[in-house]
Amino acid sequence: MSKAWEDMFQVDDFKYKEEKIVRAAEKKLKKKRELRGYHLKEIPKGVVGEFSKIKEELFEAEDAIEQGCKIMELVELSDLLGALELYVGNKFNMTLDDLKSMSAITQRAFKSGAR
Repeated sequence: MSKAWEDMFQVDDFKYKEEKIVRAAEKKLKKKRELRGYHLKEIPKGVVGEFSKIKEELFEAEDAIEQGCKIMELVELSDLLGALELYVGNKFNMTLDDLKSMSAITQRAFKSGAR
């Protein structure tokens, strides 16, 4: 067998192995997505009482919206409220009632058109 033929077979063998590896990786990724649980996206875990937890719950709510599951969306909004409550308590030693007061003031300002 000539050197050219040997090189061609080696290239074909390499391409075959490469395609096999890619197919295996795609299969593994597909299985991982199927076994993901509630959310289809990779969502980084936050720390309870930290701002990162608020972001986690927001990303989970967004994923629920994309999945078209209103009940899951409501659950995630509830979790978001809990994450906000802990963050406000830990960071500012305040409650959600304090945030509601400011929210009411902001709504009043928007309704009146004067800030």
